[in-house]
Amino acid sequence: MSDEVFLALDDEEVTAAALTALIDARIGERRAALGAVRRHFPSFGHVAEMPALEDGRFAAPNLAYHLRQANAMPPAPAEPQLAPSPATGLPLLGRLWRLVRAQFHSAILFYVNRAAAHQAQLNNHLVSVLNEQTRLIQAQQAAIAHLESRVTALEEQQNEK
Repeated sequence: MSDEVFLALDDEEVTAAALTALIDARIGERRAALGAVRRHFPSFGHVAEMPALEDGRFAAPNLAYHLRQANAMPPAPAEPQLAPSPATGLPLLGRLWRLVRAQFHSAILFYVNRAAAHQAQLNNHLVSVLNEQTRLIQAQQAAIAHLESRVTALEEQQNEK
């Protein structure tokens, strides 16, 4: 940053509106001088498909299958499923038991859902890493195959001489 003064007060009777306008103008000038904010977001995601090789097959078909399954897996259900029990059929205590039981299940599901949401985020990141690693491996395998074919061609040319 420069040593330039951002806001100078020369008059004791400056209004808040004038100060605000001056600050807005200076912020606009500074944004124009610095340019747009640049953010980096990863180009891969947990729903990215594993790319095939040039001939349409996969270098590791088992890996491709399991990555497809991981990418398509829906989140785990976390709704309460309270089946009726003989205790809920009692005239007075049954209603109270249903209420207490539902409250206990709700409290437990609150904490389980928090843990499951955290685990789902972690799983999405891990699958994203696997997808990106697999994409890189596929690219490396393609480059290796290309280099091997070039080496073979060069060896054949060398043998012909």
